[in-house]
Amino acid sequence: YYPCGKDSYFNQIRKYMLNLIIDQPFFAKLRTKDQLGYRVGFYSKTIRDDIYLIAKVQSEKDTKHILDRMKIFFDEFNDILLNMYNKTWNNWKKTVEKNLKKRYESTKSLFSKFSNDIFNRKCRFNSREMLMKELKSLKLSHIQEYYQKNVLNSKKKKIIQVLKRI
Repeated sequence: YYPCGKDSYFNQIRKYMLNLIIDQPFFAKLRTKDQLGYRVGFYSKTIRDDIYLIAKVQSEKDTKHILDRMKIFFDEFNDILLNMYNKTWNNWKKTVEKNLKKRYESTKSLFSKFSNDIFNRKCRFNSREMLMKELKSLKLSHIQEYYQKNVLNSKKKKIIQVLKRI
């Protein structure tokens, strides 16, 4: 678990963008190439007023080996972010914009989107507009800094190890 600060539109758009960019390479490297486990993913979660990025590897392999491979991936991913072309960055921004403009397909998807706000009595039903506003001013350097602070060099990360019973 990587704590990424308080829930705000400023942090939400950064979390959303970083999660979108890192998810597939994380899976491809740690699950497909390194074959660390059968459940590998990178996702985000908001708990009460706190935002977290979560790197999950469910495996029977040694924890130290998994953490070493994750460290290698995170270092390599930092290089990817630092060397990203403007065209690639703009394509990511267009993808996020398209996703934010996408219509909810069902009541279930609408509820899923707003359930955290409803349960926490925030009622931020204009979140799309606010996130679009944040997206317009979002720069690649913001994501690079966000990643370096909250993942690569995090002093607050929590490692949860669940051992199987024998």
